[in-house]
Amino acid sequence: MASRAGIAGAGIAGEGSAPPRGPVGQQRCLPSGLWRLRWEWRRTAALLVLAALVLTGCWDRVEINDRAIVLGMAVDRDEGGRFRVTLSVADPARFPRPGQQGSSQVGQKPVIYIQGSGRTLADALSLIQEVEPRRLYYSHLKALLIGEEAASRGIGPVLDFLMRDAQPRLELMVAVTPGEAGPKFLQATPPLESLPADALRELIRLRLGIMVPLHRLVRALYEPGQEPVLPRVELAPATNDGMPVKGWLIDGVGVFKGDRLVGWLDNATTRGLMWLRGEIQRGTITVSLPGGSVSLRLLHARTQLQPVVDGDRVVMLVQVATEDDLVDNPAGLEVSSPAAIRRIEELAAREIVRRAEEARIALQDRLRTDAAGFGAILRRRNPAAWARLGPRWEEVFPRVEVRYRVQVNVRRPGLTTGAPARSR
Repeated sequence: MASRAGIAGAGIAGEGSAPPRGPVGQQRCLPSGLWRLRWEWRRTAALLVLAALVLTGCWDRVEINDRAIVLGMAVDRDEGGRFRVTLSVADPARFPRPGQQGSSQVGQKPVIYIQGSGRTLADALSLIQEVEPRRLYYSHLKALLIGEEAASRGIGPVLDFLMRDAQPRLELMVAVTPGEAGPKFLQATPPLESLPADALRELIRLRLGIMVPLHRLVRALYEPGQEPVLPRVELAPATNDGMPVKGWLIDGVGVFKGDRLVGWLDNATTRGLMWLRGEIQRGTITVSLPGGSVSLRLLHARTQLQPVVDGDRVVMLVQVATEDDLVDNPAGLEVSSPAAIRRIEELAAREIVRRAEEARIALQDRLRTDAAGFGAILRRRNPAAWARLGPRWEEVFPRVEVRYRVQVNVRRPGLTTGAPARSR
């Protein structure tokens, strides 16, 4: 019985089981549903490839010869409130051709200037477009210069146009100038740059002063507890191959309250503001010692602001740490001893505090606007206190007490520690 059952079981298993696995017995046929699904997928992929080949193209292209590439823009407003716009547009005919040196026409800048006016900025630009045969193109706009009257009336309309238009880049550099901006663009002849807009942008990007691209200006304008500032730009006389020229000069900042210009800070006070805002990137600190002066080159700087709130009383603790090299000792003072280095560090720390205090006094007492961003720091560090003090921050800010803790570290006194050779 046992043997029959085993034989029967073996026979049943042999008849009803699936073919053995492996390359010999593997089934290669797929059900009709899977074949249909695979065919549909291939057909869809083929249609997508054909659509990509047919639909892509240059249907909206504009030839370079049909574009008026705007490099710089100056915005002014007249007494009636109308916008006056000056555009600096690249002139391909004046750019040097291969094998040529300088401009194709000696004494001429490779740009032309177009001016127009209107009730709004868009209106002024559209009127310019009506008389300009080429399409105005703003994707290469490098610098925006705003005149004093336009800034005093409010820069909101200018920013509104720039942020709604898709062409201007967010890295566009923005500056403000006393008087009118348009004539300064017309008169600018920077000695080392052929394009005035390029020269202005690169000067701002050196970060010797406060650098404000478009996206940062918009953020400062709409961030609670922070008021905007813009680099103040002037024209400075210079010479190039004996010929008088006028180049750009950064001379402090313009300070805003909301979107309106309310005053100016000179270069020295602007450096103090940069210490308060933590925006010092490079620079030189000169301190006076008995017998002469020494200069330190700033290598690294870090500013931390810590608000302390007690009821309606706000104390802002400003902590600054720097690393410096001693780079100039024209009087030949002895600076090799640790005591001399500590004295220099102490005097440099006092100089930083003095500059920061000048900026604080200007903002709190004269301009009464929080361009240092104390309110924004309080909002981020202590939201509960900001919820209580923020609605009346204009009243609270002038009473904010500022305390300083500055640490200067002179890393290297230089290759020589003694006095230089002197003529007898």
